[in-house]
Amino acid sequence: MSKRNVVDIFFEWVTIIAIALVMFLVLLQVFYRYALNDPIGWTQEISVFCTMIVVMLGAAIAFKRGDHISISFFVELFPVKVQKVITIIANLITIIFLGTLSYQSWLLSKRAMMQVSPTSGIPLGYIILFVTVGTALSAIYLIPQLFNPKLHRTEDEALSEINIEK
Repeated sequence: MSKRNVVDIFFEWVTIIAIALVMFLVLLQVFYRYALNDPIGWTQEISVFCTMIVVMLGAAIAFKRGDHISISFFVELFPVKVQKVITIIANLITIIFLGTLSYQSWLLSKRAMMQVSPTSGIPLGYIILFVTVGTALSAIYLIPQLFNPKLHRTEDEALSEINIEK
């Protein structure tokens, strides 16, 4: 197994564990709030932090798999060569945006290390690092698509892949 696959699997498992933790903490909070009438304050905060992990790593995983939603109607009107150029330009703009966001969130996280969250006591800089890691990973996963862009499939191609006729 290559190093890249190990990293991919690691981030997928972190995302799975974060989703499970959110579900557990929300159920725990509901039980304590309504059954015992004694809410736990820190569960909501940790749930929000885990949700941030899921969103940022989930976005990166979607970039890797090419599963992000896109509106391809106008792109599909052009010939395949033009579609490739448009896709490469769009990917390049996205990589620049993600790189900038990653760098700026890194700077923000360094400044936020002195602030702590009110109920859990976790330094907020660590929480902001979720954005840094997620956007950097998204940009890294998008770089190979500059050299081998994934073109949008037409509806007929997608249906023929799963053996369904219109």
